[in-house]
Amino acid sequence: YAVEITEQKALEAQMAQSQKMQAVGQVAGGIAHDFNNVLSAILMYSQLCLREDGLSAQVQKRLEVIVEQSHLGAALVQQILDFGRATIMRTRLIDLANVAEDAVHLAQRTLPENIDIDFQYPGAPMQVNADPTRVQQALLNLLINARDAMPIGGVIHVKLNTCDHSQEGLIQCAACGPITGGRWAQITVIDAGSGIAPEHRSRIFEPFYTSKGPGAHGLGLAQVHGIVKQHGGHITVDTDSEQGTTFSLYFPLHESGEGTPPRLIPDQVTENAN
Repeated sequence: YAVEITEQKALEAQMAQSQKMQAVGQVAGGIAHDFNNVLSAILMYSQLCLREDGLSAQVQKRLEVIVEQSHLGAALVQQILDFGRATIMRTRLIDLANVAEDAVHLAQRTLPENIDIDFQYPGAPMQVNADPTRVQQALLNLLINARDAMPIGGVIHVKLNTCDHSQEGLIQCAACGPITGGRWAQITVIDAGSGIAPEHRSRIFEPFYTSKGPGAHGLGLAQVHGIVKQHGGHITVDTDSEQGTTFSLYFPLHESGEGTPPRLIPDQVTENAN
């Protein structure tokens, strides 16, 4: 009986956290949309000004800074939109292995010499209905997070697999509890760092929460969370001070013969349409 009460309280706490994240995401997504419109105007007019003849070198330099910072601001807004599940996704059937391989190649260019990536994937295609750009962004964020967790170097392991939890129900999604059904395409990223401190574990997917110190926005994992949930997926975290941290992303696997899956749209768009 005591065990049942403990489990019930844990589920209630998880549900409350999930509802809080969803509420914050909806507010953040709405603000980000408006701010994105402001940035678009700044970027457009500064680019038009750069086309003018007779600009002094000083004015041209200042306009170039405005353009550069506008692009950085737009990237930040995109992270917030992804967290708030407010991005309008362009979904199609993709082979997850191809998208993951592209992300690994991109990440390798940013890694120091003392960090390698071990990429393992099955030979058979892993078809999912997804926006390849957003999935690639989620994986890149996890790889960057793994890099930052390994200042002395090591190997980042990236593994792809398919799994069936229709009977097991043993995998705990960090956002919504046990994964109890369906077939999934799984991406796992394992670092060789020192793990996530206990006091930070419950908040790692919150926007603007970070333990990395000055200069970090605290949006990387929040963006991953939003992208995965907008695809109808799940995310799990396993961390240990000696074993490092393992993130696993689960996307609904598209089985052959199912036909064309429905297009995924943001939560916010769905609500506004009703």
